[in-house]
Amino acid sequence: MAADFTLAGIKARIRRLHQLSKGLNREYYHMRCELGALTFAEYLEYMQAIREALAGVEAARVALVVAVWRIEDEEAERARCDRARRR
Repeated sequence: MAADFTLAGIKARIRRLHQLSKGLNREYYHMRCELGALTFAEYLEYMQAIREALAGVEAARVALVVAVWRIEDEEAERARCDRARRR
């Protein structure tokens, strides 16, 4: 199955990444000060991994948002040029 990198596909991917980010944030804040059966070292390793995952998801989301801005700007410029040519 090919990746859908149309504008609509990219926007859907951004929404999914946003939901994933919210879920990781929720996990991080629910686990704060909640060792449970984990040792302190295991807890720290887990929390660091959650923070790194969240940073990666956010970096991917931001990269796609910037791409959408560029695509939309290019489409708007193309539409302006087309209207100017028709005059």
